[in-house]
Amino acid sequence: MSVLDHFLVFLYITALYLITWFTLRKDRNVKSTNLTEKKTAEKHFLASRSIGVVEAVFSIVATEFSALTFVQLPALVLLGKSGLLWGGVGVVLGRYLISNFLLKNFYRSGLTVFDSLARGVNNYTEITQSTRRAQRMMASIYFFSKILSVSSAVYLGVTFISLFYELDFTLVLILVIFLTAIYTIVGGLKVVMRTDILQFWAIVLGGIVLVFMTAEKIEDYSFVQIIPTIKNASLGSASFSSIFIGIFTGLITDFSTHGVEQEFVQKLKACKTPTVASRAVVLSTFLTVGLQALFILIGSIFLLKNPTFTGEITDSIKFFMKETINYLNSGSKGLVVVAILAATMSSLDSALNALSTVLWNDILPPSRFIRYPLLIKIDNIVVVFFVCLFSFFVAQNPMYIKGFFSLNFYILLPLVCCFVIRFACYPWIRFPFHLHSVIFIILSCFLGLILNSIYFNFPSVIAVFICILLSILTIWFYGELKKWI
Repeated sequence: MSVLDHFLVFLYITALYLITWFTLRKDRNVKSTNLTEKKTAEKHFLASRSIGVVEAVFSIVATEFSALTFVQLPALVLLGKSGLLWGGVGVVLGRYLISNFLLKNFYRSGLTVFDSLARGVNNYTEITQSTRRAQRMMASIYFFSKILSVSSAVYLGVTFISLFYELDFTLVLILVIFLTAIYTIVGGLKVVMRTDILQFWAIVLGGIVLVFMTAEKIEDYSFVQIIPTIKNASLGSASFSSIFIGIFTGLITDFSTHGVEQEFVQKLKACKTPTVASRAVVLSTFLTVGLQALFILIGSIFLLKNPTFTGEITDSIKFFMKETINYLNSGSKGLVVVAILAATMSSLDSALNALSTVLWNDILPPSRFIRYPLLIKIDNIVVVFFVCLFSFFVAQNPMYIKGFFSLNFYILLPLVCCFVIRFACYPWIRFPFHLHSVIFIILSCFLGLILNSIYFNFPSVIAVFICILLSILTIWFYGELKKWI
């Protein structure tokens, strides 16, 4: 990499910390020592519920476009996967449901998604001991599964960056986590969401650079040549089954993540009003689909240059990384490294903040003494340590990456079932959010996945409905049985 490339990366990191400094400078008059414990936690984890539409929109899109998406979308196109953009239609439907159902019903109080579950439709201020145990169990399972998935995403981003710099993976990993942790711990969610604006535009710029640089490497290139490839990658054969599965996959995936996963819910809870959050969810849809289309275009250009490529998804990702470095020249390399850094850091900072909130609010036992602001920083440091530790583990065992992301989906499945029964089925089914009933939900989901693998063989996202149906039947039967016992 040239001096210009190094300067662009330095400029990006400097901009991140300037945003942090200006944000903290504005808030310097409000000292945490003058706030109650609740207000102190809201200030750090929810930005005092002061987030506007612009900050929320860019933060949501930057967070979901992780290093995994950065390399996976072009890699999938390179493997000949088709109809990838049908999922975007499902994203639109998923966010419509979030905007018109979830936001109006339970994103009203509490720091976390588990708080909302425990308080229920009636938004109870007091939570029973049994409900608290269920909340802690669900939060603990989510905590460790999320650490595994975010560590895998960080591994991919750091691997890409280390290839550019030709540096040791461990050194780059420590630097990326350290640089991200500093502004996240110091500034909290407010800084995270403001830096996401910069990171979004860095990803867009890096994607545009990749389009032009890779297109130049194709002899006698013209846009007309690539139209059939883009059409196939975006829309596929347009058969009913492919359209249905694509839309349904986008719907379930988006509803499961943006609807019930803490790092996204936290940003909606941080908005000034439910109306602001609703607008942010809807507007982010268009940017999300547009960004996906940009990286599908990149993958289509790679496929046009390498039409005979064969291999697994891991081979495709490695090939994409290595060829990208060969296609770029001085200046463009720096911009792409900035884009990869932005994709990695935007996912990491949101995950660190979300996991710290879950650790503080849900996992640690209710405190009988005042928890000082310093303890919030300590929680952040503990989370950083775990992410760093598991990132090293993933680096030594990269074959587990796919399994870690699948695990995160399966962990979210009981959470989705709990939300559907607790909110969508109320008042027809009264779901007591207690430890034993949550265990029944988990077992129902496990049984549903087994039945699907043995008898139905539906795609995993379709199997979600089997799990939800079994969970509803289990809780209904449990409620009826309690009447006779």
